[in-house]
Amino acid sequence: MSMNRALRFTRQIIGVFVLLLLSAVPAWAQTQASTGQIVGLVVDPQGAAVPNAKVTIVETMTGFRREVFTNEAGQYRAVLLPAGRYSVTVEAQGFQTQTRTGVEVNVGRAVD
Repeated sequence: MSMNRALRFTRQIIGVFVLLLLSAVPAWAQTQASTGQIVGLVVDPQGAAVPNAKVTIVETMTGFRREVFTNEAGQYRAVLLPAGRYSVTVEAQGFQTQTRTGVEVNVGRAVD
């Protein structure tokens, strides 16, 4: 393959890659615009962070389920949740399981 053909081929490949990348942005933005998120902080009775607690989020009408874990600061974030009403259950070793019901997730919003 000559140097000119190789250069044209490389440019074509890069062009296709850029087009694919740009076409993915609107799809990602549309997903972001049609979902919400639940964020929170898990602490013990003294106010200390509870790391690695399992947070189970279930949409009560559809059964859609997501599990996330708290970070070292006790924070969690569940993103790309379809709008709806959720129950949020937190479990951690050595602690009583806690559930919060009726958590309303709206499009484009973060609920805490």
